[in-house]
Amino acid sequence: MILLELVKRMSPLQRYAVLVVVVVIAVALYLFFSGQFSGGGDDGDGQADVAQAEPVEPVSPGSQAGSQGGAPVVFGESGRVGLIDYAVDDVSYPTQVPGASAAERFGLVRLRAVNRGDSPVLLGPEMIQIVSADGHSFAADAELSLSAAEVVAGAVAPPTTLQPGLAMNVVVVFQLPNSAGGLSLRLHGAWVDFALDDD
Repeated sequence: MILLELVKRMSPLQRYAVLVVVVVIAVALYLFFSGQFSGGGDDGDGQADVAQAEPVEPVSPGSQAGSQGGAPVVFGESGRVGLIDYAVDDVSYPTQVPGASAAERFGLVRLRAVNRGDSPVLLGPEMIQIVSADGHSFAADAELSLSAAEVVAGAVAPPTTLQPGLAMNVVVVFQLPNSAGGLSLRLHGAWVDFALDDD
């Protein structure tokens, strides 16, 4: 009753303003609850949303790690992980890398990656690991990878967006203990292993 009495006392212009506010609130609530504010598509600045895979727990070495019954992809050969074709082009173990202080040693891996899907895919540093023969894993270092990629012509470092159909040279740096041996590169998806030597 009080609300009805307030509406009666309003001028026609005030009633119109209240009606507009109610309609705007109703539309905003509808869009919010229907998911239109967080949906895919264009984000308003002309950039399409980038697909990002959900994190997956890594499997233990030898169970399903490799692409063929636990065997890692041969050094230099291409292997499919999700929608991405990867190949290890080069690996080195320098004692120094750009932007780093002293460490036991580093692993510097150069990958070739091609997105075979229809939409961009975000490749994050958390999606790349080095795994030793004794099962220890070492995460990619995003800052060191970026510093190293800046001195390699045409290379990028994660996080980076892999565009459909384009081959990209990706540089990834790891900090490794001297004791780590029997190393493989493990990539997110099915956590496929790639051999880091040509033995």
